Amino acid sequence: MSLFLSLAFVVLFPAFGMSVQTEPISVDAGQLGSPTNPDQIGVYELPGNLLMVAHVDWGGQLRPGFSFRNLELGDQIVVDSQSYHVTDLKEWALNDQDAWDWTVASDGDEITLITCTGQFSVSRHEYLERLSVRAVRDTLDVSQ
Repeated sequence: MSLFLSLAFVVLFPAFGMSVQTEPISVDAGQLGSPTNPDQIGVYELPGNLLMVAHVDWGGQLRPGFSFRNLELGDQIVVDSQSYHVTDLKEWALNDQDAWDWTVASDGDEITLITCTGQFSVSRHEYLERLSVRAVRDTLDVSQ
C-alpha cells in the first residue's frame, strides 16, 4: 500500500529554508531515473522506502541535490505533511553494489535522498560518487 496518494508534492528542508516540488520517476533497464526538471526532486516508491533523487547541478547552476550535502544527523525533512529526521548519510562509489543495496533497503517508513557527489568525470559526463541520506518518519504530524 502506498504511503503517498500522489508522487507529486512539496518537500520542505527547514534546516536551510528550502522547499522543492517533486515529480515521479521510473526504473528503466535496472537504472533509476532522474527528474526531467533539474529544479525538482524525482521520487520512486519502494515498499517502506521513498527514494528521492535530485541533480546537484545543471546548466552551470546549483540544483536541489547540492543542498543534500548540508544535511546533518537529526535534521528534519517534511514530505507531504509527514515529518522525517535524518539518521544516516553515506557517500559511495558509483559502482558500489553494497552501498546501493543499503540505499534501497528499508526497515519501515523511511525516505532516502540520493544525489551526485565527488569528482566529475568529463569523459563519462557524470559524477563518480553518490550521496545517500536516510531519514525515518517521526510520530509528529506537521499538518496539525
